[in-house]
Amino acid sequence: MLLSEDIRGIKKNLEKADLRLPSLFSSVSDPTRYFIVKLFLKNKGLCVTDIARVLDISVAAASQQLRILESSLVVNKEKRGQEVCYSLNTKDPYVKKVLDMIK
Repeated sequence: MLLSEDIRGIKKNLEKADLRLPSLFSSVSDPTRYFIVKLFLKNKGLCVTDIARVLDISVAAASQQLRILESSLVVNKEKRGQEVCYSLNTKDPYVKKVLDMIK
């Protein structure tokens, strides 16, 4: 059985816990977002319209899923004229670890 001081120490460590990984896991747990990440693992950069066509979803649906991945720092956004294109954020060590698990 844990002593009171043990419980306080554990609580203190939990308060300091980095919530970055749970956020990343949540962002790639959706099947559509998972398939988008898999597409990026095979292709360096993709535009929203390409992703929509490959996955047979609307451009709006692809954009919505990409916004979630972007807010979780999984992908980087780049404007190319009127097109919006994305690529994986391979500089983030947490993202790299999650991508290694998906490979």
